[in-house]
Amino acid sequence: MLSPQGLESGTLITGGETCPGELVDRWAGGRVMVNQYGPTETTIYVAMSAPLQPGSGIAPIG
Repeated sequence: MLSPQGLESGTLITGGETCPGELVDRWAGGRVMVNQYGPTETTIYVAMSAPLQPGSGIAPIG
């Protein structure tokens, strides 16, 4: 399993089903994290969340 420590990316984008709050808590600290959803997330998406914050719970879309 990947660890959030040592990943220097300023943005993390997740796609597919809703992103559980536990994952948001683990990964959103210190970076911009958004969740996207679409008919084929690997090629296009139709909706993207606002930046997610630790403690914000389940991502609102997916």
